Amino acid sequence: MSFWKGLIDNMANGKEPPTNAPIATLLYYGICSYGLSPAFLYRMIEARRENLEVNQFGTVDELAASHIGMAQGICTVLRATAFHARRGEVYFPLELIRKFGAKESTIVRGQVTSELKEASKALANVAHAHLKEASQASQKVTGPERIALTQSIPCQRFLARLRKRDYNVLNPRLLRKDGLLPLSLVSRKLFGLL
Repeated sequence: MSFWKGLIDNMANGKEPPTNAPIATLLYYGICSYGLSPAFLYRMIEARRENLEVNQFGTVDELAASHIGMAQGICTVLRATAFHARRGEVYFPLELIRKFGAKESTIVRGQVTSELKEASKALANVAHAHLKEASQASQKVTGPERIALTQSIPCQRFLARLRKRDYNVLNPRLLRKDGLLPLSLVSRKLFGLL
């Protein structure tokens, strides 16, 4: 990170960046042409540095919650794909789009392809893996903290609905609320599964 800080220092003082650093060249252009604040760039570097620091989980609860949070994020991407596609936006991971040969243009046009279904299935499998990790960690969680683990239930139910629709993330029915979710939560509580 010190490389970037030094580079920004030099650019803020009017010194051009090395020609073999295309990102630095674009930043220099932004500083000179649009008044991009070096202070803003320093804050970005500092935030990135903080993200690189390793944070160890203090409790099993935190570990389980972390996996549930990742699964929720993935489910949100899957669930919102149709919503965003109608607006000409694609937030689906580019890595999977390319890996399976799906096309962003077909997603935006609302065309369901086998490639998109395969990419969706792969992403759903990542969410399943996080839920499985959370489930294994949650077996050691007791007491009132256990109720926080109920956040995995909406993800599980969404992934089941997605699988039932053959991983068609553009199916508008996936945008509907899960009307049986409250019943599912209550039944799990009554049968001691929470």
